Amino acid sequence: AAAPSLWAAGVVAVLASLASAIVALGLLASPPAAAPQASRKPGVVLPPGFSKPAAKPPAFEKPVSASPMAALWSGGCCWRPSEGESEEGNDDAYAACLRPPHVTDGGAQPWLTGPGSLHPKFCGLRYNAATASLPSLHRFPRKLAQETAAPDAWEASLKCSDEERRLCRELRGRVAATPGLKDPVTMLRFLRARKGRLDAAEAMYVAAMRWRHANGLEAGFRTGALDDALHRRLDAYWPPTALMGRDRDDDPVYWNRMGLGSTDFLAEVPVGFIGRHEVYTITRILQALEEKSSREGRPSMYMTVVVDLADFQLRNTNVKALPKYKVCARILEDYFPEMVKRIVVVRAPRVFYTVWRVLSGFFDEGTRAKIQIVDSANTFETLEKLIDPEWIPEALGGCSRIAGSAYCEPLIPGPSAMSVPKDLLDDIKAFDADGGGGLQ
Repeated sequence: AAAPSLWAAGVVAVLASLASAIVALGLLASPPAAAPQASRKPGVVLPPGFSKPAAKPPAFEKPVSASPMAALWSGGCCWRPSEGESEEGNDDAYAACLRPPHVTDGGAQPWLTGPGSLHPKFCGLRYNAATASLPSLHRFPRKLAQETAAPDAWEASLKCSDEERRLCRELRGRVAATPGLKDPVTMLRFLRARKGRLDAAEAMYVAAMRWRHANGLEAGFRTGALDDALHRRLDAYWPPTALMGRDRDDDPVYWNRMGLGSTDFLAEVPVGFIGRHEVYTITRILQALEEKSSREGRPSMYMTVVVDLADFQLRNTNVKALPKYKVCARILEDYFPEMVKRIVVVRAPRVFYTVWRVLSGFFDEGTRAKIQIVDSANTFETLEKLIDPEWIPEALGGCSRIAGSAYCEPLIPGPSAMSVPKDLLDDIKAFDADGGGGLQ
């Protein structure tokens, strides 16, 4: 007779974790700083396929078109010829872009064939206007954060008060001896994360930068010093998120199909690796924001996050995933604060409202003010007030459709994200067992 109650408790526990994870999308408070990453054992050979260039995909018949390049882009292909390269004779590149997302034979997508390409999920801010084609997938420059951070001259264009600018300058002076970013955007993020309290902001900054420097993950992923092949293989599955478009304030939009996330995978993946993957994901998001800022000549500090729970089912309720959610949430909040200005949760299951009413009392007013829960009937009406319909996927009532997908797949991961391939999970476990440099 006790079983239903225990099951219900498990469901509520995971929903509570889910709500906490949504709040933690400040990507986006802290346990003691994690220990530095374990060094790779000398002589360890990575499992096959981690960085080996993939074989060419089989021949693929292009749709009929007057121009090969017109066919390429009308079909939603992500490949584009590099400077001086002919569009002719690139059937393999074209075929690779149109293969199904769930195929993982090494020739499915450009981001699986080598480190020169990114998963589309990180490239959606490269659009100047909505289009039916995928954006360029070339990787971000191999540079440290100090080389791509906002210049000091941008301090005047930050959306903040003169008092905040003064406090940021004082904070920079206080942390001068601590290695790490000290650009205007970083200073403002840490100041606001501690509500303008200088002592608290200083302590948070020092702890965060020491943690980021000690494990070396962010720098390694930025410069290419760390092999990210496993992470690129996992991008299509976890997390089921993507950057695409801008809100009405011209800030980026981050789409999160959390209902597709597999908590069975999260329960099985080593905690050290999922922490490493979280840092990898945040690093790529930061690089995308920096690229947008550099292109536009002004800082891009915040994102609007849209969380879609329409596909939430019992598979999302594996209680063994709770510790992994917590690891991800703490990394986001403690070491990479103040990246989100609002979170809109759409198409939430009814039970979520009940859980949220209870959990919301545990968060401060400022955090609650950032979060809006919307039912299915009001999804588009709410989103349209915040985001131009050209950037809202058709599946949510907007006009955006990519590569024939109403949910802009594969830029935004689709249903294939629900099933992480066993061989990928096995390779992750082998990598972790061999001292793969995860967070311990």
